[in-house]
Amino acid sequence: MGQYWRVVNIDKHQQLGHWGKLGECLFDGSPNALIGYIAVPSTTSDSPPIRNIYGGPSLAGEWAGDRIICLGDYAQDLPKGTLTDDETRLFARLTRQAGSDNSEGNDSGVTEEKDIPDKTGPIRLYDIAEEYFEKPKGEYFSGEFYSDEVYVLRNLTKREYVRADEVILHRDEIDGPSLGRSAVGHRPGLGEVLLSRISWSTDSTANMSYDEEGDGITRGVWAGDRFDIQPIESITSDSGHVRGWKNVSKEVAEEITAIWTSEYGDSWMDCGREGD
Repeated sequence: MGQYWRVVNIDKHQQLGHWGKLGECLFDGSPNALIGYIAVPSTTSDSPPIRNIYGGPSLAGEWAGDRIICLGDYAQDLPKGTLTDDETRLFARLTRQAGSDNSEGNDSGVTEEKDIPDKTGPIRLYDIAEEYFEKPKGEYFSGEFYSDEVYVLRNLTKREYVRADEVILHRDEIDGPSLGRSAVGHRPGLGEVLLSRISWSTDSTANMSYDEEGDGITRGVWAGDRFDIQPIESITSDSGHVRGWKNVSKEVAEEITAIWTSEYGDSWMDCGREGD
């Protein structure tokens, strides 16, 4: 059967619902939703915006700067240092309550700590999110993003960044911080980069062809970190130099290429080019 996955915002006690298997949601365009939640709209360009969607409560950038993790339902732990001591105690207790046969659940959000039995134990944040965390309120991503901007995915916790133009293979497909769908699966962009690095489970089951040395994709090196997407000017000085940040674009591009090649073979890199 495999394990199922859920994207969770630890700070806001929110989650994006059931995303299915990692080997499905990583390739079907679902990660584009993550871009909307962490991309901070820009107003610095003179060119017409490629996105300008209005209506309802805006969710653009709503999760920027928050701790985000994609959890498998087999996960029995969290990356070291992800939670504060208070959160560790609270979530351990909520894990017990969520798994109790006598629990009736709570649709109004996380239960107050004083209402939970004073016991500790393992943390199953997937179950807690499913039972207690709410989905973000709102239906639209209002804001402006520009095709002539270079956008970077910033890991605010580790001070690392990924340039969109160094991960996306074909320049004419760059659509602000996102990109269009290809004929073979979904071409990787910053959303796919993020999901591939924040997935976390105790079990290595991912339902995908990709395998690697070390802990693997289900022990994501960025799981539980804080993120946003901003124009590259956000990390450069007036002279254009980047200080205090590490560019991991090359490393990430190699990872993403290996993942997509494992699923689709080498042909995915040529799909969509003019004349194909």
